[in-house]
Amino acid sequence: MSFLTEDQLDNQVDLPVSAPTVLIEQQKWIIVASVKVAEPMQLNLRWLQIQLVEVVNPFTDGTVTVTPNAQGLCVFPPSDIILDNADYGLAYLGLYRGFSPAVSPLSQSLQEPPLVVGGVNAIAPAVASRSTTPTVYATAGIYSFVLVNNTQNRRLKVTVTGQVRMILNPA
Repeated sequence: MSFLTEDQLDNQVDLPVSAPTVLIEQQKWIIVASVKVAEPMQLNLRWLQIQLVEVVNPFTDGTVTVTPNAQGLCVFPPSDIILDNADYGLAYLGLYRGFSPAVSPLSQSLQEPPLVVGGVNAIAPAVASRSTTPTVYATAGIYSFVLVNNTQNRRLKVTVTGQVRMILNPA
């Protein structure tokens, strides 16, 4: 049986990865949390959960604006949900190293498969959870948890909860 010692407690910091219910516009993203890992630190991803609280339909909340196109015709956007990437559901939470907010998350490299919630036929609330098997990241860099609205024509209300453990000196 192992005992938790004071040295072990001084060497670990638990940090939240969380966002209250936030409204994300279509094709937008929010950096939920960022953690800097320097040698010899380790980031242990313990658990994550994403909850789709509401899918806001612009046809029912009054936010659809119709302007004439180049031909002078007023064309309504499609009423069906359109996804940027069919594999990533309505929204996803991704872990990135060296994330650049000015560049679309779809064109940046994920550190692991994203946590995906909802599909085009999803009914809110929908929940997705990451397994409890911790994943260790030891490569130096800034790790960012990014929440992405993967739709082209829906606003989403989403909640994120999770936890990472920083091991300051794993020796």
